Amino acid sequence: MVKSIHSLLVFLILAAGLAGSYGDEGRYEISARQVQGTAYVITNSGSYVLTENLSITGHTFGLIIQADDVAIDLNGFTLKGNTGASDCVFQDSGYARLSLRNGVLADWTKAGSFAVFALGDGTRIEDCRFTGVRQAVWAGKSARIEKCSVTRSGALAGSGFGFSVGAGSFVSECAVAGNQIGDYEAIVARAGCVVRQCSVSSNAATLGLVGIQAGAGSVLDRCLVADNSSGGDLLAIGGTNSVLVDCTAARNQSGAFDVAMLAQGNCVISDCRSYANRGASGLRAGPGALVIDCDISGNVLNGLELSGFSYALHNHVASNGVGSLSAGTLTLGTGNRMEANSLIGNYAGFRLATSNNLVGAQVASGNSTNFDITSGGPNHVGRRRAVSSPFQDWNSYGNMSH
Repeated sequence: MVKSIHSLLVFLILAAGLAGSYGDEGRYEISARQVQGTAYVITNSGSYVLTENLSITGHTFGLIIQADDVAIDLNGFTLKGNTGASDCVFQDSGYARLSLRNGVLADWTKAGSFAVFALGDGTRIEDCRFTGVRQAVWAGKSARIEKCSVTRSGALAGSGFGFSVGAGSFVSECAVAGNQIGDYEAIVARAGCVVRQCSVSSNAATLGLVGIQAGAGSVLDRCLVADNSSGGDLLAIGGTNSVLVDCTAARNQSGAFDVAMLAQGNCVISDCRSYANRGASGLRAGPGALVIDCDISGNVLNGLELSGFSYALHNHVASNGVGSLSAGTLTLGTGNRMEANSLIGNYAGFRLATSNNLVGAQVASGNSTNFDITSGGPNHVGRRRAVSSPFQDWNSYGNMSH
């Protein structure tokens, strides 16, 4: 439906005619006089450059792309919209390999409008700043978004997002910060994507907020989601059958009982941190996940939740939970293995609420209850030993309480 409406608007604008001039450097130049009251329509492949700031008036588009292999250099200038303007840059799915770089796209706040709406494959956007926009970038498959930022949307009702990219895309060194929208998704990547060194911080949503979420088979590497708040649901970092490495979810506020970091299915979560998240548990993983060398601490609900057939190894789980229903580590499904984790200062160190789990070599200290086995079914738990004197045996798989 969205695509059909956009296509109709584009057809009407094309009827108004095309504009353009050829510069000395072999690039088509785009100036303010060419976008007065109408969109600038590109129908030839090649290189285009802005020669000054452009302000789009009325209910029109900014630039419409009707060709493959179009490269647009904003040249440090600004494409400025208004509350009634349509998309700033629009490319239909019949065209591919749009490149946009080096400039500012500002004040595109109309409901349903986009700063960049590129449905074709192979879009590349780099060194661009999006400020005061409702929906910054919607890109098709195999997109590449690098060194871009989305900031200061202003207080807007309804929904919006920062970057939304298709399967097989790459998002790197991007930041989404200081936006205030009713229902907001900062970075959404579909299957087989890489999201690397991105940050989502200080955004506020009244209904729900997603920091970074990736589809099946993706990689999230060295990403930070911190100091965001939601009056409803909140998901700081999420992946499905993916790899999360060296990622951090910190000091986020949820208005519901949520989880800050969610790794669904056969994920690998390594060297990640989830701490001081309010109204949320730290990390939920599985079924079939591996959680290794993570720090999960200071979360208001549970620390680590295992959804079944998952393996938690060498994690530090500390100071999670504020009531009798919370725990440092909680099993939500059966068949988990927990080994060599430290459980310190939680309401309960670990709580086995399911059956057929294997627990060994845990070190629990300073918890209200170190080991809470509440399941009626069978569990396999290494010998529990209260350490008050030097060891008299060497059971390497025993659980230690001190």
